[in-house]
Amino acid sequence: MARTGFPIITLSVWPISSALGLGGMAYSAINYFHGGEFFWVWFWTSLLMISIGSWWGDVIYEGTYEGRHTMLVRKVFRLGFKMFIVSEIFFFVSFFWAWLYYGIGELSVNHLWPPRGITPIEFWKEPGLGLVILLSSGATANKAHSLVKLFNTTWVCTERSLEFRTQGLWWFAWTIVLAVWFLQAQYHEYHLLPYSINSSSYGSCFFVLTGFHASHVLLGTGMLIVCFLRLFLCHFSKSQDIFYVKITVWYWHFVDIVWIFVLGFVYAWCY
Repeated sequence: MARTGFPIITLSVWPISSALGLGGMAYSAINYFHGGEFFWVWFWTSLLMISIGSWWGDVIYEGTYEGRHTMLVRKVFRLGFKMFIVSEIFFFVSFFWAWLYYGIGELSVNHLWPPRGITPIEFWKEPGLGLVILLSSGATANKAHSLVKLFNTTWVCTERSLEFRTQGLWWFAWTIVLAVWFLQAQYHEYHLLPYSINSSSYGSCFFVLTGFHASHVLLGTGMLIVCFLRLFLCHFSKSQDIFYVKITVWYWHFVDIVWIFVLGFVYAWCY
């Protein structure tokens, strides 16, 4: 590390097990949709979650307790996360493209979109509530981030540091509660819908698009929980890097923006 600024890390099995878990989860999910057993979906998903959590924990340990996250390492992290966000943008663009392709295609030949027999849900009910929840959670996440930055400027166990830490924990807790509320509202909405994923191209595009967004909200909720726990353990005290909190808030705003487009193109367009 002396000459390059990059530490030599130990070999890890987590990248390989994460790749196996992701591939197995995708294959087993497709197989389940065609009559396969749900056990394998659960098995491969569990492997993926355990691998990601363990890998995540190793990275936190390297940076917080071993001091391996130098300025160059953090710079690479920032660049990598920005590239990840760009890839996520194009990921969702592909689904929006499919939605618009089928929708405009049906309307261009004087067909209906959504097709006859499918009654879309009113966008001002569960979807509108979801928008209010996510925008509110974005505001609470920003507040928590600002308190973490203040906590990062104080020494541990001082009166001001305890005040900033306590307030930050409360705002992270509110953000997590709002995130869980959104997921519950999405789950409730799925039970109200009179159509399924195999109800024409409309149902397929709808459930894939909203389902992937919900999975990203779930991932963001996990990141927020990690932020809460790390702040509770004083990982973001003076001289500690708070980049993890920053990327978590970036990611949370990303899912907020995606939902605005989902509400406009998927829900409101039908009216």
